[in-house]
Amino acid sequence: MTKPLVSVVVVAYNSARYIRETLDSILAQRYTPMELIVADDASTDDTVAIVRAWLSEHGDRLGRSALLAGNVNLGVAGNGNRALAVARGEWLKLIAADDVLAPNCLSDGLEHVGDDVSVLFSRMQLIDSRGNVTGEYRYPRAFFTYPAEKQLKCLLHRNCLAAPTALIRMTDLRALGGFDEAFPMMEDLPLWIRLLENGKRLAGLEKITVRYRVHESLVYPVIGKRNSRYQKTIADFDKQVRVPLARRLSPLLFVTVRLDLAVDYIVQRPWLYRLTLPVLWLWARCSPYRVPAANHPAHA
Repeated sequence: MTKPLVSVVVVAYNSARYIRETLDSILAQRYTPMELIVADDASTDDTVAIVRAWLSEHGDRLGRSALLAGNVNLGVAGNGNRALAVARGEWLKLIAADDVLAPNCLSDGLEHVGDDVSVLFSRMQLIDSRGNVTGEYRYPRAFFTYPAEKQLKCLLHRNCLAAPTALIRMTDLRALGGFDEAFPMMEDLPLWIRLLENGKRLAGLEKITVRYRVHESLVYPVIGKRNSRYQKTIADFDKQVRVPLARRLSPLLFVTVRLDLAVDYIVQRPWLYRLTLPVLWLWARCSPYRVPAANHPAHA
């Protein structure tokens, strides 16, 4: 039986420091056939030059490769769609240009997807700027046993899924028109929500397939720090999708989501965060849509 083609798409923006390691991890995959597409979102550093040099040296070892060097910064969603326009695979593996794929990422993923799976998630290690393993993202084992309706409610409460681990069925992604560019800095949650609304299945694999790099240039905000473009995308998504959908689904979920927004406001203000930490801890433990997470040893 012919194995499906996987399109590995690297979304890059000012990723000169790490992208070579990302590309090497793709070359080390134990799965074929695959194609590599690097979509650069108008980088101002040496990212494009590094990719061109790497492809010149290693490109012939891949079934097909392409570099899409954009002149306009579109954000993660638009940059992903730029790659979708030329991708030929049946499955999509999207990876940021500072993360690393484990050698078994594609082989394990394609071995465990079934005909009813739209997206397969997995366990994920956390690494620092030097590539040292610092921990593991909490894998939400229970979430993958829920029906689509309950998965949807849990994601509206809190996104517990490790987006870098996602292996996405292309037909389902294309049926929705690709990534939603109305939310340029969020390629993940808007897609998971739309898939679940269409009755698609999100599944899990209890194997480590990705190493996610945590460093000072991350787009995601931490306590006391903000990325204004990301924050605007989050605010737009909450206003246009999260809150209205929660209101339609159930009064309890609507109240829960509104409380979540209040918590997010507090977390971004260090003095208020420290003052209300006991209350926040209690809410995190007692929320009606909390998803129990499975702990694993980082070396597994």
